[in-house]
Formats: sequence, structure tokens, C-alpha cells
Amino acid sequence: SSGINAEWPLRPGNPENAFMLYSLKLNEDDYHNLKSQQGLLIDFPSFPTKFIELLKICENTEEKFELHLQTQTSTATLQVVEVNPFKHLVHLALNLSTATDAVVKKYLAACLTDLQRNHKSLQDKCERDTQQYNQKIESLEETLIDLKSKLQGGERAKDLELNEQSTALKEQMQKEREASQKYQQELNERADITTKQLENRIQDLENKCKKLFDEKCRFELQNRELIAKVKLYEEE
Repeated sequence: SSGINAEWPLRPGNPENAFMLYSLKLNEDDYHNLKSQQGLLIDFPSFPTKFIELLKICENTEEKFELHLQTQTSTATLQVVEVNPFKHLVHLALNLSTATDAVVKKYLAACLTDLQRNHKSLQDKCERDTQQYNQKIESLEETLIDLKSKLQGGERAKDLELNEQSTALKEQMQKEREASQKYQQELNERADITTKQLENRIQDLENKCKKLFDEKCRFELQNRELIAKVKLYEEE
């Protein structure tokens, strides 16, 4: 085949299952054959964008489009099916292959990067919010100090009013402190949960990588044994 080559990693099914990672490989000549066989109207350069739009339509429960995945040992077929009372119409059928080790590692690395980015974003938000609460409390404390200074300056006529304002400010400060402490605690808990989830996810991804490697070794061993048996059979 000639033309431009393209490869897209696809993860249909359970997003927590790293084993359901397939690869769609198409070059321009293959796509022209696919376009002719299935009556497609999209040109090869527009296919990735239009395919993503079609997947989003399938996600919409109000639309009558579904994704059907038919899996085999190392291949799968992904179908975009329009469901109606008369017939299930297949608008697109793509032959997928099991993703290579390089694609799996790249995908797992991207997942880890996203988790780390989300964790960093949460930490930054916690720091910004804490700084804002502290600045607000400092401003209220300065206002309270100013009111106390006026009281000490002998403004007797406004003693009652200032006392009321001082009490109100103290109550407001107390509420702000409590809100700040509660919010800080919630952010810390969320950060701890996110950290724990990140650690668990990293461990899970490492375990899955190891399992994928073990599965690969096992399949290679079985393949070598089958080749040896075939050679022995041919010699006999």
C-alpha cells in the first residue's frame, strides 16, 4: 500500500480496563477501499474529525446510534449502527488490531500525565483559595483594629454604634475563619483522596503493564512451540 499512513489508539468499553486498547491503522489507499466498499462520503484527511463527531453522536442517548464491538483473540470490529424498529443499519465498520506495546505504553503514560495534571491543578486551587481567605481575614482584622483605635480615642457618642460594628465584625471574622478552616479541611481531604487515587492508579497501571508483558511472553512462547510442532510434523 502507498499513501499517507495513520494510526489511532482506540479504547472502547470500560475506561478502567487498560486491556481493551485497540489500534486503528489506515493508509490512504486502504481508506479509499473502505470508502468504496462501505459507501462513505468523507475524504481521508477529514476522516479523523468526522469519526470523532460520529462517536459523540453515539454518546448522545437521544440519538439512535450505537457502537458495537465484536472482539476476537487479537482483532476486533467496531461498528457504528443506527437502530430503528425495522433494521439495524451499519453506517461504518472498522477492523481494529490489538495495540502494540509502544501504543499501550504511550497511552498509559498519557493517563498518568492527566492524573498528575489534575492533582497539580487541585493543589494550586487550594493554595489560591487559602491565600484569598487569609487576605480577607487580614482585612477584617485591620478594620477591627481601626474601630478599637477610635473607641480608645474618646468618641463616646459613637461608642454604642462602634461596639455593634465591632461585634458584627468579630462574628463575621469568626464565620470567615470557620468557613476557611472547613474549606481548607475539605480541600486537604480531596487532595489526599486524589493523591491516593493517583498512587493506586500508578500501581494499577504498572501491574497492567507487567501483565501485558507476561501475556506477550506467553503468546510468543506458544507461537514458538506451535512453529516447532509444525516443523516436526512436516519432517515426519
